[in-house]
Amino acid sequence: VNTVSPSTTVTPLWDKLGPDGRERKFAQMRERLPLRRVGAPDDIARAIVFIATNRFATGSTLLVDGGDALA
Repeated sequence: VNTVSPSTTVTPLWDKLGPDGRERKFAQMRERLPLRRVGAPDDIARAIVFIATNRFATGSTLLVDGGDALA
C-alpha cells in the first residue's frame, strides 16, 4: 500500500469558508510555503499516477505539499 499526502489544495472543500475566507486561507498558505503557491488538483493527480505506476514503490508515503513539511 502506498499513500499520497497532500497539503492545502485548491478544491471545493474550501468553498465553505466563503470567497474572502478561502482567499485568506490560500494567501496564508502561499506566504508560508517555500514554493509560494497552493497545490492544484493536477499536482495531486500526477503524484497518484506516479506512485500507482511505480512497480518498485511499496509502503511509501509521497508528500505532495509544496514544502509544507519543511515550513
